[in-house]
Amino acid sequence: MPFATDEILAEVFQLLQERAGMAPELFGVQGIAHAVHNRFAASGAESPQDYINRLASDSAVFQELLDDLLVRETWMFRDAHAFRSVERYFDAWQSRRRGQIRVLSVACSTGEEVYSLAIALRKAGLEPSQFQILGTDLSRRSLELARSGNLNSRSFREPDDTIIAMRDRWCEQVGQSWRVRDDLRDGLEFRWGNLAQAEFLACESPFHVIFCRNVLIYFHSKARRMAVRHLHRLLSPEGILYSAPAEARIFSEAGFRSLDNECPFAFQCPGAMADTPQSAAVVMRPQQKNLPPFDVDTDSPKPATKHAFLPLTSSGPLGQNNSNRHAPSIGVNTTQEDSTGQAILHAAQQAANNGRLEEADALCGQVLSQNPSSTEAHYLRGVVFQAQGMLNEAQRSLEKTLYLDPRHYQALVHMMLLSEQRGDQSAMANYRRRARQAAPREAE
Repeated sequence: MPFATDEILAEVFQLLQERAGMAPELFGVQGIAHAVHNRFAASGAESPQDYINRLASDSAVFQELLDDLLVRETWMFRDAHAFRSVERYFDAWQSRRRGQIRVLSVACSTGEEVYSLAIALRKAGLEPSQFQILGTDLSRRSLELARSGNLNSRSFREPDDTIIAMRDRWCEQVGQSWRVRDDLRDGLEFRWGNLAQAEFLACESPFHVIFCRNVLIYFHSKARRMAVRHLHRLLSPEGILYSAPAEARIFSEAGFRSLDNECPFAFQCPGAMADTPQSAAVVMRPQQKNLPPFDVDTDSPKPATKHAFLPLTSSGPLGQNNSNRHAPSIGVNTTQEDSTGQAILHAAQQAANNGRLEEADALCGQVLSQNPSSTEAHYLRGVVFQAQGMLNEAQRSLEKTLYLDPRHYQALVHMMLLSEQRGDQSAMANYRRRARQAAPREAE
């Protein structure tokens, strides 16, 4: 019996929106339809509507569908810039003996980010009694794998000498895989949590470091606002929040301040005092009083379709390892390119989203050698440069984007962030004003 009628899928989409905060269209309609069809076939339900009724009334049935949709894609020490920054923060914390440090990893998936943070803390000289790390995720299946401490070769997909040394120090090889040593697990906790729900970590004290990367890009606007409020509440005044490149504009518009030139996607809460340890090389910049932050309680501007941040979607079902939930989604518009340019831009986007920044840069250069006026190649190249901390190169690429399209929303937002990082308040205000003007509002 065919399952995926428009009416049935509409009910599934509504449940995903209400319960998980998801924007289903960002996961790919065909991928969701495939996952729902498989769950229906395995459920023993008598009819599609019977399955929908179970999905709505039985949390275990709904959780099974979520576990099929949420792809487990992560690895140890993903994004070297972020971990260098957080290691400096931990070093400074240890040097000042400030008491116990609390760390939160939102959407921790199978645990690699949590274990990477634990290693960074131990490298800084902190003992398990001096820190707590909490990892949360929406997938119970992922959390079971995280608690097991079992890692595979994909967990160490960037095996430079430093990472290999840390793997050998903190993991035991079991066949072709590795298992985290028991002494690294002290002070770690994995817990189910839904960032889009009102009760998310309601009783928790603030955290000094929060990693929330590649999560909000899959939420609808209401869920994003809820998530940002939670993160604002959970981040201590002297703490740092690490986002993904594609989510930087969300936090910037909510008033969070970008702190670190080397890691431009590290933020501090609005109005926070400059109590961050100075040896952490975090540069605090005064907030422009005449430029109020975007209001988190109003609908966030939605980029025009032409420049939308689009997560990578595959031609196959989402339940397979061909989609990347935890990768930064750097959206580009390929509709105006020829077919060859589209394919190369898509490959560049995939490379960037998987942390292969040099490859992404080279592919953008290939597009530009054939089409020097490719707006989206210049834009993507600018974001890649910014992620590498190459601010001058990022500015040049983004300026070329804006020369070709003065109302390119994402380019304006990234130029605003660059200006903020350099302390150029006048330029920041100018780009912020232009971004407000270029951002179409969501329909009510």
